[in-house]
Amino acid sequence: MKKTFILVVGLLILSLFSGCFKSFESRRNYAIELTQSSFGASKKELFQYLYKQNLSVLNTVRDETLKGPKAASVVLVNGKGNYSLIVFWVEKCPTVDGVEIRLDYQEPPVTVLQPKYYSDINQSSSGQTILFGFEYVWGKESSFCKKLEQNTSEKKIEARLVHAKEPVTDWFSVKFCKDGKLN
Repeated sequence: MKKTFILVVGLLILSLFSGCFKSFESRRNYAIELTQSSFGASKKELFQYLYKQNLSVLNTVRDETLKGPKAASVVLVNGKGNYSLIVFWVEKCPTVDGVEIRLDYQEPPVTVLQPKYYSDINQSSSGQTILFGFEYVWGKESSFCKKLEQNTSEKKIEARLVHAKEPVTDWFSVKFCKDGKLN
């Protein structure tokens, strides 16, 4: 879990110190290079998934077709003593401020707001990249984690990106990682 946090933060911080690119294409290329250097060499299944998903979206997105945020990868990780939500998306300028997670169709979704720390990094790196992200961590005793424990084995987990608590994407599937393995 700590390595994931370090990689997410490292990916975002590196984008701050790599010069200010102006064009969409330069920012996209930079995001591709950063994704390759941050996740590409890892043998861990989680990092390979993040690498492939983020790269797939980055390779297909174009300035003229990107009208709003597009989810790149979202993973719930069952760690030691906690759960972590890792979120990456592509956007011209970061407006996403959270994620809604749906564990069960009969209960309202849970809204997870982006921590200010990541929001500040995303805003300040917007001149260099189009790939943004954050990580949110819950302790195992939280009510969300207790619901998650009951749902992860047999039910599909879905999420959508939000801005000001309003959805800005459709629902999409969330990968679940337990004991280093993705479902």
